[in-house]
Amino acid sequence: MGILYFDSLDDDSWDRSVQPVMITKENDSSFLNVLNSNMDHQNINGYASQRRQSRFPSQIEVSGSYTVDFTGTPPKEMRFNLDAHVKGNGIKIHIDYPNAGSYAVYADNNLQEAAEWDNSLGTQGELDESRCGENRFVGVENFLEFYMTPGCDIKIVPKDSITCRVRLDWTLDGFYASNGLFRFADRIAAVLGIHASTIKTVAVYEGSVVNVFLIEYDGEGDEDEAQAYLKDVQRRLETAIDRDEIDFGAPILEFYVNE
Repeated sequence: MGILYFDSLDDDSWDRSVQPVMITKENDSSFLNVLNSNMDHQNINGYASQRRQSRFPSQIEVSGSYTVDFTGTPPKEMRFNLDAHVKGNGIKIHIDYPNAGSYAVYADNNLQEAAEWDNSLGTQGELDESRCGENRFVGVENFLEFYMTPGCDIKIVPKDSITCRVRLDWTLDGFYASNGLFRFADRIAAVLGIHASTIKTVAVYEGSVVNVFLIEYDGEGDEDEAQAYLKDVQRRLETAIDRDEIDFGAPILEFYVNE
């Protein structure tokens, strides 16, 4: 057994309520842990301050996969730690989000690469649970998963991005046979003059071929600079598609951007 600690690192972590938080375990319907925030952290002249930090501890078995379900929108930036005297074991954490987004996962302050793409799933592949910090974000279903081991600190940090969806008159077999996943990002990057690494596909599925992808802001500016950059990228992307300047390898049937 061990104790899973997690808390919000958002600016409103003392004011916004995300509880109760429900933790369930995959393939174990008997496990349900409902958590509340701590009591008020301050007392002013005998009165409650109505300020409490969104921090939660939960006793769990150090094995298997757990879903952490927040009331309302999950915090953007979070920290997780697993305290257990168990060697060789770890757990997978699953968090559902209301929409697609871009998240960086750090393990002991080291940025972790996301899982490799799996053509058969049309998403990043299942975690093989070989290292702390292994992670994937699955678009359309919009969930983040990561694997953690005892004593390893996990930090989730959101990245400013826009979410795009394009539907192409193509088949999935044809898309993958032409190396469409990687050429897709290269073609957009070449036209927009941005780095291909900032274009991340999060889901590909039939209908004919639908590609859900993110364009990230990779600068070091503040929130205003990030939003100004993304609005400019969105404008240029929409213009390029209207003018048919991007060769996706097949005709475009539909396109939209959801910031």
